[in-house]
Amino acid sequence: MLLAVVLGLGALCGQSASAQETVRIGVLARRGANECIKSWTPTAEYLTSQVNDLRFQIVPLTFEQVVPSVEARNVDFLVVNSSIYVELQALYGVSRMATMKETSAGDYRTLFGGVIFCRSDRSDITSIDSLEGKSFMGADETSFGGWRAAWREFKASGIDPYRDFSSLSFGKTHDAVVYAVRDRKVDAGTVATSILEKMIAEGQIGPGLLKVINERKNAEFPFSHSTRLYPKWPFAKLKHTPNVLAEKVAIALLTMPQDSPAAQAADCGGWTVPLDYGSVDDCLKELRIGIYQDFGKINLTTIRTYYKWHVLFAGTVILFLTGFLIIVLRLNYRLRLSKLALKEEILERKRAEASLIAANQHLNDIIEFLPDATFVIDKDKKIIAWNRAIENMTGVDKKDMIGEGDYAYTVPFYGERRPHLLDLIDKSDHELESKYQNVRRKNNILYAETYVPNLHGGKGAYVFATGAPLLDAQGNRVGAIESIRDITERKQMEEALEGSEQQLADIISFLPDATFVIDRYGKVIAWNRAMEEMTGIKAEDMLGKDQYEYSMPFYGKRRPLLVDLVLKPDQEIEAEYVNIQSKDGVLVGDSYTPGLGGGHMYMSGTAAVLRDSKGNVVGAIESIRDVTDRRRMEVALKESEERYRLIFDHAPLGIVHFNHAGVVQDCNGKFLEILGTSRERILGFDMLNEMHDPAMCQAVQAALAGKLGYFEGECDCVPGCKPLPIRAIYKRITATDGAFLGGVGLIEDIAERKRAEEDKERLEAQLRQAQKMEAVGTLAGGIAHDFNNILMAIVGYTEMAAHQLPGENVARQNLIQVLKAANRAKELVNQILTFSRQREQERKPVEIVPIVKEALKLLRASLPSTIEIRQNLLLTANQSLVLADPTQIHQIMMNLCTNAADAMSETGGTLEVGLEEIMVDSGVHHADLKEGPHVQLKVRDTGQGMEREVLERIFDPFFTTKGVRGTGLGLSIVYGIMERHGARGGVRSAPGRAG
Repeated sequence: MLLAVVLGLGALCGQSASAQETVRIGVLARRGANECIKSWTPTAEYLTSQVNDLRFQIVPLTFEQVVPSVEARNVDFLVVNSSIYVELQALYGVSRMATMKETSAGDYRTLFGGVIFCRSDRSDITSIDSLEGKSFMGADETSFGGWRAAWREFKASGIDPYRDFSSLSFGKTHDAVVYAVRDRKVDAGTVATSILEKMIAEGQIGPGLLKVINERKNAEFPFSHSTRLYPKWPFAKLKHTPNVLAEKVAIALLTMPQDSPAAQAADCGGWTVPLDYGSVDDCLKELRIGIYQDFGKINLTTIRTYYKWHVLFAGTVILFLTGFLIIVLRLNYRLRLSKLALKEEILERKRAEASLIAANQHLNDIIEFLPDATFVIDKDKKIIAWNRAIENMTGVDKKDMIGEGDYAYTVPFYGERRPHLLDLIDKSDHELESKYQNVRRKNNILYAETYVPNLHGGKGAYVFATGAPLLDAQGNRVGAIESIRDITERKQMEEALEGSEQQLADIISFLPDATFVIDRYGKVIAWNRAMEEMTGIKAEDMLGKDQYEYSMPFYGKRRPLLVDLVLKPDQEIEAEYVNIQSKDGVLVGDSYTPGLGGGHMYMSGTAAVLRDSKGNVVGAIESIRDVTDRRRMEVALKESEERYRLIFDHAPLGIVHFNHAGVVQDCNGKFLEILGTSRERILGFDMLNEMHDPAMCQAVQAALAGKLGYFEGECDCVPGCKPLPIRAIYKRITATDGAFLGGVGLIEDIAERKRAEEDKERLEAQLRQAQKMEAVGTLAGGIAHDFNNILMAIVGYTEMAAHQLPGENVARQNLIQVLKAANRAKELVNQILTFSRQREQERKPVEIVPIVKEALKLLRASLPSTIEIRQNLLLTANQSLVLADPTQIHQIMMNLCTNAADAMSETGGTLEVGLEEIMVDSGVHHADLKEGPHVQLKVRDTGQGMEREVLERIFDPFFTTKGVRGTGLGLSIVYGIMERHGARGGVRSAPGRAG
């Protein structure tokens, strides 16, 4: 019947495989569902690849979901904490298949516990006793490492956490507990071992932020812990899970390499044979929780207290019935009791034999398929198992070994009978340490690395052996098991690696730059001689240190360096570096180091990640160089450049830099302002080939040839810019080593200076003209007065004489002619007086347009028909009003128009008179004119024009080109009237061109 059950399960597994059945693995999500799936999915994928035709799936479970999932058969396998497993084993028949291994520093461990902690700044919390009255948080009430292990220690110290803590809460995940303590939400907390170290490595919390309470020391356990140690989590099968499937899964787990992706993702070192969980059972029993919650509560006193009347009544009835039936049933009862006992004993024996056969077969199947060479001996040291792998290793068949004793299992390895690793199980630790240096014991398991000479046809091999005792349910020794692995290839690789590492260490040690190396946990593994000289700290004092100890010599405090930033970037820390750059995985940055050189040293660091042959990050390296002198030079250079740029940008002269080919490289704003161009247009401009002015090109060429190039004049430098007067000086520039760098030019806008010079010349000419006019006017005024007195006598006596003569008298007619001549002379005298400014003027507001029109009307009658008069009087009534002497305005019109008509007397032409309003402001150049609206009078003729010599003397008194017909006073009088009215005028004319 047992065979039928096994075959049935095999058929079920075959059917499931063909249908790609999903096998569900329930995993306790102590750090949350997402982290659980991320960590354990690679294990499911690994099992899928190892167990054909089945797909494994991870089901994350909270503490509350574990029991319901087992009851509902929602999962086929479980990975839970040790205490939950012990309860499920008792209540639901869950059985362990393997125990998790945890890797650390190249080794693995199968134990864990709890760590009780608080913030480092809590000086009031120093021990478990000081937690009384404080607030406390655990992961979950069913969490073993995150609560129950710590609870046991509290109870041992006489503290009831449910009574003596001010508050007791549970964060549901281990991370939540750490964050709650970090953020001061609770005073203290507890999580499973290795959680704090992992969160520090991941950057979740800072090193040194938390401290451990009641810390225990164990040289063989690397993690901080406050409690006793217990077996790590088991991988267990549920009662309904087929044994055939469980065997395949167990083999796959036990053969999982400790460096496989699945093991690394789960942060473990693979799996080992299932350990004894009795210590966990003791913890639950001591705390009276789980399956032991009523342990010790039921006794005779309890029964007597609560059920005494029931017992009394039942006892009375039983005594009565017993007395009545005792004689009749006594023999029958004894006979029946004997039969039942015999039958029960037979059934129990059969069940035990069947269970033993099944268990032995199950164990034999597991041992047979283990990849490591494995053999088992009984308590008499006879071989009872010799698996396939050890057959292949030794070449000895199991049929020749099963049942053999007297150290027969050592002959294939050493060629002789002698004690082996299993024979050292009962040796004390002291004896092992003194006699067997290659053997070590951990958790009652022996480990050894040794050389065996008889393997591989006498070539020998290095092997790694593991030996452990086998115990029955009562803890009695029933045998031992040993696994042997050929590590010859690994040993050779280790020796090669050691040589390579030594070579690398020698290279690092002799690097000229201060260099150190950390592993991926932040522990210093290399500190070279240059680093010793720079910091004054020897390598032996720094190697093995972590928690940023290597930053202390530089900054006087613990903080990340570049070597940490390449492993885990931090923008806030990176911002403290100057010129930090990252390229191809290499991080470079500069920083002041207050811990060295009195705080004035400036260091440049270069850091990079170190990876193994598979690309996995194994650490980081940083080289540090003292660049204080370079930094000072850079700062001085920067300040010099800033001063130069300040002078360059704010210089009152235009500055331009050009290279050896004359191409513009840079210029300042004043240069662009002078030329009226943009930076985009001028940069790259070829001053030798694109500049229009040859003289300017020659000046640039002279500078490039090492001479001083000079130019002054009006230059059309850049195409598209208006010509302008400039002065330029060009000079060649060379570096301190004589290297030719190009040239520099200083450009000055001399337009203002030119205008000032022209204004000076014009004002000097006006001064000379005024002085000339003043001298001539003074002379003419004196003559005019004297001449006017003479004319008054002539006119007076002539008029009296004419009146005394009859009208037709010839003498009268002659006198009238004399009178006309005298009047003409009088008019001439008036003109002379006007010219000499000795005649009073009467200035008043008048409209200029009517005066101009009246003058033109008078002129029209006296001008020949060959001269056409055009009027452009563009003034409104308001614009026409000016402050002036109307007679003198009329005189200006008559003199200007008469001169214009005289210029066209022979050929005829057009006389054009215009009036318009102009606005004088700072942008319009009119010397001595006030800003504001002015009236401009223009008189234009189409005559032959004047030579330059005539034009320069046109306003000189008594200068005329008309011979005896002209007096030379007309335009001089116009000039004088303009001066007295504060007006200004000008003449434009050239030979052959109308003016």
